[in-house]
Amino acid sequence: MNVGRRDFLKISGCAIICTTTGTSLCGAAQPFGVSTTLKAAEESFSLEGNSLVIDLLKNTALKTPGGSVKLSIINNKVITKILVFCSNFGKYKAVPNKCTHGGMELEYKHAEKIIRCVSFGKSEFDLTVKY
Repeated sequence: MNVGRRDFLKISGCAIICTTTGTSLCGAAQPFGVSTTLKAAEESFSLEGNSLVIDLLKNTALKTPGGSVKLSIINNKVITKILVFCSNFGKYKAVPNKCTHGGMELEYKHAEKIIRCVSFGKSEFDLTVKY
């Protein structure tokens, strides 16, 4: 198996942390670059034309402001990862679930009004800025 420099550093860095902190901490840790955001319930969403349709009864995290889910849509063998969040009652947003810097997953931080990358650098994307 060929491992690139970046992947090797990720793996060895996690191994060093696990060795120094003990296995109980690392057993509960998320894989590097993967958010703790709940996955959307199976079969609870569909792509209808250019619209993403989500069943809120099956994704209760989206019923209140601050809630979010992540999902993957497979279309013509292309996987698109999406982060969906409730920014206010009845207001939903969907963004690509991939940081523009390193491709890691994102997390919605409602109180801070940002989306944050889960990498060590924790890049932030301000939701209050109008582009």
